[in-house]
Amino acid sequence: MKTESNVRVVTLTAVICAGFLLLAACGGNNGDGNVADMFAPGGVITGEPSWARGIDVPYGGEEIDTSVPGNYGYYSEDGEFATIYDSDKKPFTFKKGSVKRIINLWPANTSGVLALGAEEFFIAKLSILSSWQAVMFPSYANLEVEVGTGTQAGTFNAEALMKLEPDLIIAHPSGIDNLRGLEYRGKQLPVININFHTYQEMKVTYRVVGKILGGRVEKNAEAWGKMLQANIDRAARGLEKTNVRPVVYYASGGMNGLNATMASTGGYSVVTNEWTGYAGGKYWPELMRLLRNENISGQSGVNIELILKHPPQKVFIGGGRNENVETVLANKDGSSNPWAGIIADLGADNIKYIPYALFDWARFGAESALQILWAARNIHPEIFADPSSPDYIDIHMEVKNFYTNFVGYPISDAQVENILNGRPPDQ
Repeated sequence: MKTESNVRVVTLTAVICAGFLLLAACGGNNGDGNVADMFAPGGVITGEPSWARGIDVPYGGEEIDTSVPGNYGYYSEDGEFATIYDSDKKPFTFKKGSVKRIINLWPANTSGVLALGAEEFFIAKLSILSSWQAVMFPSYANLEVEVGTGTQAGTFNAEALMKLEPDLIIAHPSGIDNLRGLEYRGKQLPVININFHTYQEMKVTYRVVGKILGGRVEKNAEAWGKMLQANIDRAARGLEKTNVRPVVYYASGGMNGLNATMASTGGYSVVTNEWTGYAGGKYWPELMRLLRNENISGQSGVNIELILKHPPQKVFIGGGRNENVETVLANKDGSSNPWAGIIADLGADNIKYIPYALFDWARFGAESALQILWAARNIHPEIFADPSSPDYIDIHMEVKNFYTNFVGYPISDAQVENILNGRPPDQ
């Protein structure tokens, strides 16, 4: 049963907001009056907007059975050789212990593989390098050979790649077909695709890397899967105390400001929907799909009129702190900023930058296991952010433990706070 306390109905008379800019200036009206009326101090949500009530948003990717021959992650051994299947269900056969030199062409996957302890295996770095990667993985950052965005798309030539003598090339999903079609000295390139959209697929992705590289990487891949499930279960226990599921909008940030998000289309789920659900919220793009049959494809721009008609209760911003986003948040003029009314209604407690370090926590990478805990604290602070609560999550401690004990970087308290606030290491 939904909690409806602190909700008051506001009758708007003789107020006409012509056009979406004026609507923004008038505030985000969702049929229950001002959306801010369902907030208690500290960002606690006391009810759901009428347009979202009764809509169950499915989340959680299907578990992959890696014991089934040919499935993603299926592994077998034959003497000194082993074979594992990638996300395209194509086999990759290698001599056990022989893969020592890798090139990873996918930025999101690179961050995760580095976090698993594979820094020593890299023989080239990507041109996209976060400041946190440079601090935590200096050997990787100092590699002389750099591969750029053309390589990610599969447009690099085979000879240039193979001159580096890689034992394994992890493809960017957009370039896998091109790379599979390339040959070097009559042989196909040693390339695999380990694409993922969900946490379950991510878990198998790390299993594949772990099986190929072995040692510490394999142990960390197994530990990461257990950590992910433990965080999911931890959030679920706390959420037994409430039926309220606030509406959450994820903004990818960067040059798009607040106007771009990530959505589930093409028959697959997406990790942003999953952590929202695991943390006790309803993911705004999925609500639009279910309510209006509005498919917001991939990482794309959003019709602001949809936002104004169906305003969220929480806005979480990815990509780290960014000047474009800061400009939108600071502009209180509804005639020039269509977000102004929603920003005013929500207030600072309900508009947060998502932590950012090796990669955007909200999207892909090993750090995304922590995103569930961070989101739970910010969607339901009354359960997870109250130190007196039995379900309290000390997010500072969780972050410090992760980077110190899992990643192997002795992070300082100041650096922890920078990560939690989406800032670079030197701020």
